[in-house]
Amino acid sequence: MRHAAEIDAYDPLDHFSVEQAEALDRTAQFAIIAARQAVADAALSNTLLASGRVALVMGICAGGQGDSNIPAGDGHWWSEEKLSRRFLATAHYFQTDAVAAELGVHGPAITVSTACASSTSALGIGFSLLQAGKADVVLVGGADAFSLYTYAGFYALGAMPEQPISPFSINTGVTFGEGAGCVVLESLEQARARGVPVQGELLGCGMSGDAYHITAPHPSGEGLQRAMAAALRQANLTPAEVDYINRGRGRR
Repeated sequence: MRHAAEIDAYDPLDHFSVEQAEALDRTAQFAIIAARQAVADAALSNTLLASGRVALVMGICAGGQGDSNIPAGDGHWWSEEKLSRRFLATAHYFQTDAVAAELGVHGPAITVSTACASSTSALGIGFSLLQAGKADVVLVGGADAFSLYTYAGFYALGAMPEQPISPFSINTGVTFGEGAGCVVLESLEQARARGVPVQGELLGCGMSGDAYHITAPHPSGEGLQRAMAAALRQANLTPAEVDYINRGRGRR
C-alpha cells in the first residue's frame, strides 16, 4: 500500500466566488488562501501592495497538472476553452499570476520550480531581492495541489514508502500531499517601524546543485556542505552556534 495526503472537506466556495472557483485551479486556490492570511498577519495595505515595491516569489512544483477540474478529452479536446485551461494547468506561472492579481501586487512576480525545494528556493530568492534593494517587502510562498500524475511517476520510480512518513520516522521515501504556505519578508527595522509582529528572522541563505542525479544527492554530501557553508557565511555564524539542523529524508 502507498500513501498520500489530500486536504479533506475543502469547498472552494468557502473562499471564492463561483466565477473565481471555476477559473482557478486547486493549486492557485491554495496559494491565494495562504497569501491572504500572510498579508493580513503582516498588515500589508492595498496601497503598499500596489506600490511596485512589493515582490512576489512563489515556489510551485507540479502546478495545476493534477487538477481534476481540467476538462478531459471527450472528442472535443480542441475547443478553445479546454485548450486554454490545459495550457494554464501546465504553466506554472499561472498560480503566481493568480496571487498577484488577487492581491494587486505590481512589483516583480517570480515563479520558482525546483521540485521539492521550490518554496525553500523561493525564500532564498526573496531574501536576495530584499538585500539587493529590489523590493521593500517580499511575499514568499509555496503551493501545490495533489497530482496523481506526479504521484504515479514517483510510484514508478520506487520512491513511495510502504508506511506513512512522520517526523523522526526511520522510513525513507516520499509521502505526497497538498497545501500552501506564505510568509512576508521585510527588514527588521521596517517591521518594527510598522508595528507588526515579527514571527522570526532570516539571517542567511545558501543554495547549490549537485549536477549528479535527478532525485538523489551526491553520496559525498558535498553539495549540502556548500549550501550550508554559504548560509552560515552570509549569517556570520559558525557551525558551533547552530542548535538545530532540519534534514529531509529521501530515497537514495
